[in-house]
Amino acid sequence: SIGEGGHVVFSGRTSDGAGASAWLWSPDEGLVRLATIGQEAPDAPGAPLRGLGAPRVSDRGVVFFSGTIERSPGKISFAVWIREPFAPARIVLRSGDPVPGAEENARFRGFSPFELNARGQLLFVGYSEPSAEFPLTSGYWLREPNGEVAPVAISGAPLPPELPWQ
Repeated sequence: SIGEGGHVVFSGRTSDGAGASAWLWSPDEGLVRLATIGQEAPDAPGAPLRGLGAPRVSDRGVVFFSGTIERSPGKISFAVWIREPFAPARIVLRSGDPVPGAEENARFRGFSPFELNARGQLLFVGYSEPSAEFPLTSGYWLREPNGEVAPVAISGAPLPPELPWQ
């Protein structure tokens, strides 16, 4: 992925024997290894990274990627990281987080394709356990730069009473 500012992100392996890594090249920072499978996951002390999604970069040079973390032997969590220029990557979403717009006890169990706009809003597909209120388990959510997460559309949720095409 390449951003308007010339920032480039990609996944790859090196000859040092490390696992697959997410990489950033930027005109200001040069080449930076962001995360490596088998090594400690960013912002998750003591938890090795076990899987890594393709990194993406916004036009502002903000990198975002998903992956899996081994929290304890055999216990895997899904997470999404954001990395601002010149800062370490930080987890902004993880499995087990509450599902906004669903029942009080609903929790995310995973995430998939997402986008980050120039304002820093992160659009993602989230998956949760089925519930009485929402029997299907996926939807779109929007995470604001301040950390607030709001539903955009949740499968199984009723449509608003008046839509423009009705």
